[in-house]
Amino acid sequence: MHRRKIKFLSYLGLMITLVLFNWYFSDYAYLRGIISDHQLENPDDIYEFIINETPSTREKNTGSCLYCSPQYLLEENLALSCDEGAILIAHLSYLLGYESRLVDLIGTDGIAHHTLVEVHVDNTWQRYDYLFERKNSPYTTDVNFEFSHPSYRAFPKWYNKLIYNFYGLKYLAVKLRGARG
Repeated sequence: MHRRKIKFLSYLGLMITLVLFNWYFSDYAYLRGIISDHQLENPDDIYEFIINETPSTREKNTGSCLYCSPQYLLEENLALSCDEGAILIAHLSYLLGYESRLVDLIGTDGIAHHTLVEVHVDNTWQRYDYLFERKNSPYTTDVNFEFSHPSYRAFPKWYNKLIYNFYGLKYLAVKLRGARG
């Protein structure tokens, strides 16, 4: 009986250590540090931080970083596309307790041509367009395609929250997808 108890406590200690390790090195721990270091308090602060600290693909084109993690996008100072900028704003807003959604602007051809983020603040959706550096502008501002309708996606989803809270899961997901970071 005594050996079982020691074995159980050893496994429990190992599990706790693994969970703490994964959380400590997670993207969300990194992003919480960004929030703290830059004193980001609301979605407007987040938007200004992302605009000022990251180049957009309108400024330099480093290619898309499909499936890259938020931490990788910020640390590598990559030029962000519209959806990558929107995703960063959504993740940081989530960590401050705000609900957010990605908005894909669909053309008459049925293809999403542009993505922005909306964050729920004081019972209203605030719109942030990273690529064109606009807040609360109409969907059709700066679009160079025949606009049909917006398509809304709640973000982050449960699996984003899981992956970005546990380093090991993120590492596995990145490797399986063949992505960077």
